Amino acid sequence: MKRYPFVVRKLLWFAVGFLIASIAAVYYGVLSAWIALAFLAASAAGLLLCKLSAVRAGAIVLLGIAVGMAWCAGYHAAVQSRIDRIDGQSGETELLVLQQPTKTRYGSQMQAYANVNNELYRTVVYFPNEGPSVRPGDTVVCTGKLQKTPVFGNDGSDLYLRANGIVFLLRAKEIQSIETPDRIPLRCLPAAWAFALKENLRAAIPGDASGLFLALVTGDRSEISEAFRANMSIAGVYHAISLSGMHVSLLVGIIMLLFGRRKKLALLLGVPSVIAFVLLSGVSAATVRAAIMQIILLLAPFFRREYDPLTSLSTALLLLLAQNPWCVANWGFQLSFLSTLGIVLFVPRIYEALTPKRWRYGVVTAPLRYITGSAAVSLCATVCSMPLLVAYFGHISLVLLPANILVLWAITICFAGGIAVAFLAFVLPGVSSALGWALAWVFRYLYWVISRLAALPFAAVYTSTPMLLLAAQIAYLVLFLTLLVRIPIWQGLCCAAILSGLCVGLHFTEPSPDGITALDVGQGQCVVCVADGKTVMIDCGGDPTAGDTAAGFLRMYGITKLDALVLTHFDTDHVNGVPALMESVSVERVYLPANAPESNAKDALLGSLKTAKIVPSFVDTVTELPQFGITIFPPLTDGSDNESGLCVLASHGGVDALITGDLPSEQERALLRAYDLPDLEVFVAGHHGAKTSTSASLLAALRPEIVLISVGKNAYGHPADEMVRRVERFGAKAYRTDENGYLTIAW
Repeated sequence: MKRYPFVVRKLLWFAVGFLIASIAAVYYGVLSAWIALAFLAASAAGLLLCKLSAVRAGAIVLLGIAVGMAWCAGYHAAVQSRIDRIDGQSGETELLVLQQPTKTRYGSQMQAYANVNNELYRTVVYFPNEGPSVRPGDTVVCTGKLQKTPVFGNDGSDLYLRANGIVFLLRAKEIQSIETPDRIPLRCLPAAWAFALKENLRAAIPGDASGLFLALVTGDRSEISEAFRANMSIAGVYHAISLSGMHVSLLVGIIMLLFGRRKKLALLLGVPSVIAFVLLSGVSAATVRAAIMQIILLLAPFFRREYDPLTSLSTALLLLLAQNPWCVANWGFQLSFLSTLGIVLFVPRIYEALTPKRWRYGVVTAPLRYITGSAAVSLCATVCSMPLLVAYFGHISLVLLPANILVLWAITICFAGGIAVAFLAFVLPGVSSALGWALAWVFRYLYWVISRLAALPFAAVYTSTPMLLLAAQIAYLVLFLTLLVRIPIWQGLCCAAILSGLCVGLHFTEPSPDGITALDVGQGQCVVCVADGKTVMIDCGGDPTAGDTAAGFLRMYGITKLDALVLTHFDTDHVNGVPALMESVSVERVYLPANAPESNAKDALLGSLKTAKIVPSFVDTVTELPQFGITIFPPLTDGSDNESGLCVLASHGGVDALITGDLPSEQERALLRAYDLPDLEVFVAGHHGAKTSTSASLLAALRPEIVLISVGKNAYGHPADEMVRRVERFGAKAYRTDENGYLTIAW
């Protein structure tokens, strides 16, 4: 790749400035005209008074900041004033459906346009049940209250919805009417076509594989199991099901392979195909970015211009931010641009270093070129995006190189084959089904490889293991600096290996995880007890990735077998992660409360255990597990799920710890009356710190020294200030997983 002087990259430096302004506006609410004028004046001074390339490049960045601030301020003023007038409006709302309702933990949700004063606003609609049976283009009238989504992130708000162009939330109370139009509205046509393609894929591809093909072709990941998603994340190939530039590049690559010598035909087929794919897949920031770059690639020969990836990347960045500055808060946007930047800047050099000259041509060495090319792209994509990967996913994959080498070819086949299946189903359904059956075996290969790699003891390093995480970060940082300052690749790799090896060695000098640990699994609970080589887990809930989090904690210490899993009750925030956990580690025994109320979560869990061929033990009497230092107390009543849960006492080395699940205060008092419990060193706060648990009676009787609160972001007010004050009044110290991360008390 050519090396360009500073000012030749005028568009790049301007785009960087515009990006800085967008970040300042979205995350910090900086929309000041005076600041924009100050940057504009500084830019003018630099451009007019100085001819140094570096200074002029800086002046162009300042110009980008000034224009970006003005644009963001104008965008906010034009859009937000109308939204503020509608915010809080209650009553009937007419919705133009964009997708079918999908199940959530608390009901279902769908995306639609809310028609307010004859203006359409992108809205997420929540239903307390399965929601109506509708298709894209249908009109639904329902009652509810419109609430605007957050605009600025300086108050800790989640900007993901606004970043995706969603400006309202509507919690539907009652559906008044549903109408199917004779003709689908133009703005709903891409969603309707995507719906038809999904139906074709479901019909032609066997059920175990259809979820992957839906994700690859249409971007719908709802039918991929949480366990498989977690394994793909651990293996470093989650980008395969998160529609990204890779899919657009594959599409253009297939067209270029077939028609590359006929450039006009490639252009005529490529541009409409790329635009259609972006529309059908939901117009995500990552696919739009890739579409702009690929269209510029196809157009370049006709304007007698050399294709410059950095210029096309800058163009894509500016167009996306101009269309919606708030897309800068979309994690897909962030990861897509950083990964692409790493690929554009560093792949040629890495590929050259890994590929000897004698491998670069010929059919015989093509597999070797595939291996080194896949390794180069994977490394370079991760070098720039690694800090965000840690922030968003909490881990770094250590098997991404072998994983990408082993699966990228299969993903390419699945992507191309999935498109063929979806369109063949319209004209040749029999051929489509036969092709779908064959492609399902490619998926099964993917599933097998990814599951095996993700199950390796050190497949990824997590934020819970600081020294291992530091080792991985040092390796990527050294590689980045090596590429940036053009040090010989092999010297940089050796330096990275030595420094990372020191950190790994320090990790193994750290104390073992023997003790009781409350894992940070979001709004839920997962407690791990390790003693004398035995491991017991109490609950495994919270976010859908809780099982991945729990399995990652175990694997970081080489633990691949769980001796016992105790589930206090069947609330989703205590059992959500069990399927993913069982995908990653073997579970010897499972203990469940006897006579628990029937629920969907209970049925789902029992189904997962049956699939894993695990026969659970239902606890209805005091159950001693002396080999683990565990005592399980049965339910004290036959009331609600919270009231009829199990309690667990873990005792080892003079430390006693009690876990009561979501037990309310009344049942806590019943527990004290029924059993002679010891004074506690550790108590895991009941019901995530709710004011109705962790009662004064329990604290007074058992006098815990430390109270661990397993809690995440929630709308329930957990932990309650009243409960925290109560704990402090009895002389205990309270620690929270959402603030302190993993909480370990050694035996």
